[in-house]
Amino acid sequence: MVAAVVLLRTSGGVPLGGSLPPPLPLSSYRIQYAVEVLGRPSGAETRTESRPFLGRYESRDGNGRLVSGLVSNASGSYAYVTSPTGHWVPIAAGAHRAAGDQQAGWALRAALQRRLAGVAGTDVVTGRRCTIVRTGKPLGSPLTRPTDQDHADLCVEAHGLVLREEWTSGGRLVRTRTATALTIDPHLPPTAFLPSPVSGALAPGTDGTTTVLPVTPQEMPSLRLYLPPPPGYTSVGAQAETTFGPDGPTTVVVSHFVDGPDLLDLEQGELSQPPPTAVAVELGAGRAGLLVLDPTASYVDVDLPGGLTARVEGTDVDRLITAAAAVEER
Repeated sequence: MVAAVVLLRTSGGVPLGGSLPPPLPLSSYRIQYAVEVLGRPSGAETRTESRPFLGRYESRDGNGRLVSGLVSNASGSYAYVTSPTGHWVPIAAGAHRAAGDQQAGWALRAALQRRLAGVAGTDVVTGRRCTIVRTGKPLGSPLTRPTDQDHADLCVEAHGLVLREEWTSGGRLVRTRTATALTIDPHLPPTAFLPSPVSGALAPGTDGTTTVLPVTPQEMPSLRLYLPPPPGYTSVGAQAETTFGPDGPTTVVVSHFVDGPDLLDLEQGELSQPPPTAVAVELGAGRAGLLVLDPTASYVDVDLPGGLTARVEGTDVDRLITAAAAVEER
């Protein structure tokens, strides 16, 4: 019986639980990483972010050549492709969460509170103290409980940014990303989020494309689900996003709310299924939701009496759950 209790309290060799303080407010930053991937030449990443909508992520090989990237700006989102020659391709118009912005601190804080992760120590990277949190998946994936064979150690500094990531899969260390420079509130010129050259836009309706149309103020009352602006947030409009794929188009309407650099989204329509690792949360008034913790943006799905599902996406998990509880059906 004692051994069983120990197994419940530890995962991946690290006791579950511990704590992180709330991340310090952060509007913009630039972080550079050295990247080592098992079986590949070394590389580098740069993430330049001006929350909530402007972002630029670039991945380069050992020779400094750009091999992949994402940009979001006032006109939409773009991806970098290398074939036949390197260029940026429009993905979707409209406003989107800053590309490449990883706000891991909030999700890891919530995972620790729910004993889905554990504190594994502290370190200093680029001269900044950071707390090592062990979780089950690397950045870019929803958080899961760690195991001995599969886990990621994330060293998180005071603003919630990850200074080092060590990802172990199948018992082998397969990727390490280590920050080599971090600038808080850097000077960002007007060209910081302008991709160039841009070409090769796919025809609307082609598989893999997304058509974005603004929802006008006159159309807003026709939306089935409504979220009163949560305390501190302001509504900045909505857009209908139709994504085309091999199984046909799917449409989601996204309503944006901002509080300074913080972005909260209400999504309604044809939503994807949450992963099986989603955590049940109580929302009050007899409502329950499913919480998915993600280092980029977490979300809560809540089923409403009319058979509709609302998805509320954001970073601060406490504010996220409060907002999900306030969603109304018209």
